[in-house]
Amino acid sequence: MSLINFEIFLKQKNIAYKKDHFLKYESYFKTGGKAQFFILPHLISNFTDLISYLNDLAMDYKVLGFTSNVYLLDELEYSIIISTKNLNDIEIKEQEMHLSTGYSVEAFSRLMLLESSSGYEGLEGIPASIGGAVVMNASAYNCAISDHLLSVSYINQNNEIKTLSKESCHFGHRNSLFKQDTSLIILSASFQINKGKSQDIAQKMQKYHSARHSYQEFAYPNLGTMFAVKGDFYREFVKSNRFYYLSCYALKILYKNPLMKFIQRKNPQNTLFNALLERYIRPQSFCHPYSQKSMNILINNGSSSLEERLNYLKIIKTNLATHTKLENELLLSPLVPHAKNQEIRKQIQVKGLL
Repeated sequence: MSLINFEIFLKQKNIAYKKDHFLKYESYFKTGGKAQFFILPHLISNFTDLISYLNDLAMDYKVLGFTSNVYLLDELEYSIIISTKNLNDIEIKEQEMHLSTGYSVEAFSRLMLLESSSGYEGLEGIPASIGGAVVMNASAYNCAISDHLLSVSYINQNNEIKTLSKESCHFGHRNSLFKQDTSLIILSASFQINKGKSQDIAQKMQKYHSARHSYQEFAYPNLGTMFAVKGDFYREFVKSNRFYYLSCYALKILYKNPLMKFIQRKNPQNTLFNALLERYIRPQSFCHPYSQKSMNILINNGSSSLEERLNYLKIIKTNLATHTKLENELLLSPLVPHAKNQEIRKQIQVKGLL
């Protein structure tokens, strides 16, 4: 089917869209090449009509939320991208809160505060949509979005709208049924309202908010930690080398003790740890597209090239355990089928990042 007919469908359904739109203006990391169609449905009914239409015609597409966990490449040209950010309906019934897939997790945590509902404090500051957070079972400060989730509604490849209980979603650490089966598109989620003390909830949120600003990168666009590592990232990186492992351990004793944390509380950095890792990986060519707060955080500094970013990811992945996965999604579909896109995909595959 031609894209002309697709555009006619969008106009008939009154679904907002932009043609040949640069995704870097929309993405959290401020990168991303052109999309032939960047679509912004504002009603769940329009969203399901759109998904059904694309499924029926076997057209390739990608649904994105706030993209805070997605690395879109400037060098690629994408085809059909659907954004859920305008799908932000909310309904409160008795002790339940129902939210559309595009609702902000940050706003959600504050709504729960106003409802004096405990158990959602750690979600404060997570820059994700409800749908995206459910897919990856977003968590922080011992609080996962699935903890008090009741059910999730979705549309499948057969255009059937179904609802699953929390138990049927198979949540795990940064994992869920929806991450394993990307053909299931989340429409909404329901959460339990757990009555608590507003003052206690607010104090926890303030504590977590301060911690985020202290230990996470905020100046440059970034996607948070790139690789999921259990334990200390730096010691995991050098654990095969006794000298560097002990050096890292010594630095932690000297600079991560309560006194030094208090002294550096307004501007904590991992400069010495980063320098140690840079020395460890020599003579490999290594640029600096990472945060001074952690070498596990890729940043968009406005000057690093695709090759430099890919080298960064390859070196980090090579030095971590073989089972360590790239936590953020490197978006390589749906693409316009031309030679340049295929060449970049091959380049990424050669580096072992696919």
